[in-house]
This record gives sequence, structure tokens and C-alpha cells, in this order.
Amino acid sequence: MHISQQHSIGLVGAGKVGIVLATALVRAGHTVVSVWDPSPAAIEGARETLGDFQAASTVAEATAGADLVLLAVPDDVLQGLVQALAAERKDWLGVNVVHVSGRYGAAVLSPLGDQGAAVIALHPAMAFSGDRDTELSRITGARFAVTANDSARKTAESLVHDMGGIPFKVAESDRVLYHAAMAHATNHLVTLIVQSSAMLASISVNDTSEVLRPALAAALDNALLKGAAGATGPVVRGDIGTVTEHIRALAERTPESLPVYRVMSEAAADIALTAGRISEEVKQRIEQIVGVPSSGPEPLHASHRS
Repeated sequence: MHISQQHSIGLVGAGKVGIVLATALVRAGHTVVSVWDPSPAAIEGARETLGDFQAASTVAEATAGADLVLLAVPDDVLQGLVQALAAERKDWLGVNVVHVSGRYGAAVLSPLGDQGAAVIALHPAMAFSGDRDTELSRITGARFAVTANDSARKTAESLVHDMGGIPFKVAESDRVLYHAAMAHATNHLVTLIVQSSAMLASISVNDTSEVLRPALAAALDNALLKGAAGATGPVVRGDIGTVTEHIRALAERTPESLPVYRVMSEAAADIALTAGRISEEVKQRIEQIVGVPSSGPEPLHASHRS
């Protein structure tokens, strides 16, 4: 693969995201010269795909001799780490510093930018599970959210292309909402599937994954291709009685899933109304059924549509 400029990479954080991105860059022709991670096992595991590198004893040591520093650390660690690096080393001229946090834009790197570094926020719009080979294959064609000033954007986009991804711009002020959108879609999808699987398992369905898979695949395609018009189910049909019975069954059998079902049903009713799938009257009746009760037992019955 052709790359415009070869980089010597100092990797800070060899976890499931950092190792995959660094491996993709190595496969594109870049070189990892140093790696720091608090886990010795992670350092040794990194050698499987990154080749020969120096195992740094400190974060600052991992950045020495690198013209591209890749910070793949937890969100809550990033800001303090950057401040520590800026305090320890004063000259960052000629160094590209890239973090892979979804939450932050490039501004979190400004202490290093003030000392000459080109600063870049680069976040892969993917869900990482630790399956390195699978995630390396998924990078091809994956979108990467890029936040950088004009002078650094070319480098950022080149790095994404080298990994096989497709860059898109996210403004500094929009990073938190971008990350919330990604977390809402991916993390909460897992929550819904785990809860649905538990419901099925409670009625002695053994192969819950295979039961859910065709419906989930169809629902995902419908949602991505059609948006609200692709929604199905009792809420968008205005089936008040069915929703009521769902509430009753969940309250009796799997009460831990009931709060999520309530919130999602209310949100579905809002979307269905906006899309013209149900009337305001039906929306209000659904909200009455799924609304968190202030007192008293769960509703057992509700009037059906006339």
C-alpha cells in the first residue's frame, strides 16, 4: 500500500483499540518504535503484530524518537496524561500527537500543540471487543471521526486512508454529542440484546442468538435504510392492548428489564408520531401505559383502539 510519509510511532496504550490501530498502521508501512502500557502482558501481546520495538518504562520514554505519538488510553486518563507530557518535555516541534478518544476533540492536546506538536483527534466509529483479527478486517471501509486544524487535517486523513478507513470531519464543539450518538447506538444495542436474550432464556429458549439474529438483522437494515419508516411493532401500530400485556408480563417475569422497555417505548412513540405513523391520541395513550407509575400496581388492561 502506498503511503505519503512513513512515520515512526510511539504507542501509549496497547489495549484493544490501540493495538488494532497500530497494527493497521504497521501493515500500511509505518513502524512502531516504542510501546508503553501498564500491563506487561499487553506489551508482549503487541509483539505478535507490531514486530520489534522498545518496551518503554514510562510514557515519556515511549514518545522519544517518534514523530507520531498515538495515545490510546481511557478518556478519563487522557487530559492528565497530556499535561504530564507537556510538563516533562518542552519541545514537540515536528511531532504529530494523535489521540483516539471519542469524547474529546483536538483541544485536549493543546498543551502539546502550544509546544509545537501537530494535534489530531481520530476516533474509529467501531465497537471493539478484543478480537484483533476481526477488528482489523472491519477497519477496511470503517469511518473515522477526525478533528484537527487545517494544517494537521491532511496528516489525519492520510493516516485514516493508510489504515483502510474513510475519514469524516467532526467539529471540536460536536465531539461529545458525536460520542454520545455512537455510545447510544452500540452500547445500548448490546444492553437491549442481552435483556431480550434473558427474556427468551427465562422461557427455556436455548438458542437465543439464532432466534434473535434474523429479526435483529432485518431491524438494523430497516433502521439504517428507512429510519422511522422502517419501524415495526405494537407501538408504531398503536396496539395499546399488546403494549399493556408486555408491561404486565415484564413486571411479573423479568422486572429488571421493565424500566428500559418503558423508556424505549416512549421514545418509539415520539418517533412514530413525528413520522406520521400514529396519532397524538394514540401516543398519549401509550405514554399513559408505559409511564412510570407514581403508586399502585402495574396496569393490567387498557382500552383498545376504536
